[in-house]
Amino acid sequence: MSRGKWNSTKLGLLVAVLACAWGCSKPDYDGNREKDAAAGHRPSQIEWGVIYQEGNKEKYPKDLAKAARWYELAGTTTNYTVASGESRWQINERFGIPLELIRAANPEVDMNRIKGGEVITVPGARIAQFNLGMLYEQGMGVKQDLPQAAIWYTRAAKAGLADAQFTLGYLLEKGTASGTIVDTPDLVGAVHWYSRSANQGFGPAQQNLAQLHMKGQGTTQNLVRAYKWFALAGRNAKEYQMPPSTKAEFKKKLSKEEWNAKVKRDEALKETEKNMAAATARLEGAMPPADLTRAKQLVETFVAKREK
Repeated sequence: MSRGKWNSTKLGLLVAVLACAWGCSKPDYDGNREKDAAAGHRPSQIEWGVIYQEGNKEKYPKDLAKAARWYELAGTTTNYTVASGESRWQINERFGIPLELIRAANPEVDMNRIKGGEVITVPGARIAQFNLGMLYEQGMGVKQDLPQAAIWYTRAAKAGLADAQFTLGYLLEKGTASGTIVDTPDLVGAVHWYSRSANQGFGPAQQNLAQLHMKGQGTTQNLVRAYKWFALAGRNAKEYQMPPSTKAEFKKKLSKEEWNAKVKRDEALKETEKNMAAATARLEGAMPPADLTRAKQLVETFVAKREK
């Protein structure tokens, strides 16, 4: 699979991914988050990374090196000494990290009875880890360094980010994480990370996982599972296309460049949907009826669970 086909979903819309993850529609160009960012507030640090990556304001010219530094600050795990009288909710607010992630990083600490003077681990933000990995992979703002990219991708993947899990799976499948993960392909590892991403509903991972199951690479050949993931990848590609009812509205509101990007993305998604339909059709002809029935049941079960 070409990574480029899915770049609008995974790599191309980094700023949109950040906005969705942190609930801010646009970066704060007035600079009133600078104090919070300097104090370790992860969302504010990520926001500054986006500001310098976009570089679309005269006050903040594009500076990928600064973007990388902010992402590194946001993505780095740190130790913090709890202030006297400080509650777990105040810690959550101070750093902008979900409380459940802070709990998971400190299994030996009773966060319900946190005490002043206790030292706790504050995890890095997985979105920042993923974005920094991309900058290292592409040599943007930092010297290109695939081993370093793999380190940051691994951190984000272990923290549960589907995009990072897919990317790490791809590096392992192709053997390009030189020196850090493997120098040669690790198909078993690729199946592991693709599976974690695919189970979160990430279409590119579903497609690549299907191919590995179909070929029996990194796992035992299983046409039932291959059918399941091809079918789900096709549904995913269809779901992310522009609804016909809103195309006219999009075209009116978006700039010419933004509209052309959306059209190009839609064309790629339509091509993927077509390819996935062809893949499932070929498998239908190669599977016993009982296996095909089972495969279709697995698809519907997956969709039903995701819709709950």
